[in-house]
Amino acid sequence: MLLKGTSTNPATPENSTFLTIPHLRELFGVKIALCAHTIGIGAAVASIALGTTVIEKHPASEA
Repeated sequence: MLLKGTSTNPATPENSTFLTIPHLRELFGVKIALCAHTIGIGAAVASIALGTTVIEKHPASEA
C-alpha cells in the first residue's frame, strides 16, 4: 500500500493532485491510501472513484 498525501494544511482539492491516484496505482501495482488534509469530506470521498482504498482523514481548519 502506498500513502498519498500533501504537505499543505488545509489543502484545496486542486492542490491535492487526486488525478495522480490511478497513475500511482498502475506504476507501483499497489493499493493507494489517501492522507486527506482537505476541509470537509467531499474530496476524500471523491478520491474513492479514482481508486483510493483507505482514507486517513486529518482535521483541517480554515485559516
